Amino acid sequence: MKKIAFFAFIAISVVACAPKGESTTATADPHYFGEMYDSTANMDVVKGTIKDIENYDSATYRTRYADTACLVLS
Repeated sequence: MKKIAFFAFIAISVVACAPKGESTTATADPHYFGEMYDSTANMDVVKGTIKDIENYDSATYRTRYADTACLVLS
């Protein structure tokens, strides 16, 4: 009885470890969700705004939102 159980265990192990013939298509990024955009007008404004804030360029920062923006001090 022990021999039968041993051979059954070996047979199940061999079948379980055999490579499966599943075909999957690999994507470039496995964490890809949703739509990907290279660039949009809003994204360019946001990137420029962040760059202006990092460089402490308040004059260019203001002109991104209004062409005739001016600094008014009270």
